[in-house]
Amino acid sequence: MPRLPLLLGTLLLSALLALAATPPHAARRVTAATTTATKTPSPTKTPTPTKTPTPTKTPTPKKTPTPTKTPVPKKTASPTPSPTPAIVAVGPVTQPPMPALYYGAVTWLGAEPGEPLTVEAVIDGQVCGWEAVSAGDAFAIDVRNHGQQWGCGDDGETVSFRVNGRPANETATFQAGTPAPLQLTGPRLTSVTLSPGCATLTSSWPAGTKPETVRAGLLPAGALLAFWIWDTGQGDWDAYIPGVEYASSLTSVDEDDALWVCVSAEATYQQPVR
Repeated sequence: MPRLPLLLGTLLLSALLALAATPPHAARRVTAATTTATKTPSPTKTPTPTKTPTPTKTPTPKKTPTPTKTPVPKKTASPTPSPTPAIVAVGPVTQPPMPALYYGAVTWLGAEPGEPLTVEAVIDGQVCGWEAVSAGDAFAIDVRNHGQQWGCGDDGETVSFRVNGRPANETATFQAGTPAPLQLTGPRLTSVTLSPGCATLTSSWPAGTKPETVRAGLLPAGALLAFWIWDTGQGDWDAYIPGVEYASSLTSVDEDDALWVCVSAEATYQQPVR
């Protein structure tokens, strides 16, 4: 421990001697080097720019409306009085003679028709009136006078009637202007007697007649076995068998068809007069 103070004294003496030997300008450099560094000043904050206010739009001055001109009322023209028409004497108006009128119901093949009908009034072979009649409805038909249609009715002439182109049983006497009730029945039929077996006949039934309607023309009804028609287009036979619908292919009978009628006993076959 006694050596430590001696060592420190030696070091301090060496330092003093070294300082005495240093030139003055070197001492200044040392002094300058040991000068405390000046603090760098903090940068000044950039001020936030003030927003430039948006200029207010100068309102466009409104145009002063032009005053509406007050219309000058037009002068109302005084109406010119119409001349009073002269009264001209004329003769009587020419009118055609009045028709005859018939009205009533139709019973066809013993029953009320189940399909639409056309009723025609005929004088000397010329159709002088007609009406389409719905199924089950009555008819009312004007029959034209000869003054309305040449060749038609004069008082006292006979008027015959056709239903669906076939003659009815009834006739009437033409009387202009006089309505008359009339019940029509038909068609007017022609008949032929058939023996047991099959016979071919030429049909006079209108086109599209149902086999059930044709069957109503055969008496007694129980004698009918079948109707047959050869279908040339199909090259096959079509049959109607009463009461056996699933085995029947015949759906209609037309005028001039070659109709085969097969019966089990003697029977009367009826069809419309042409």
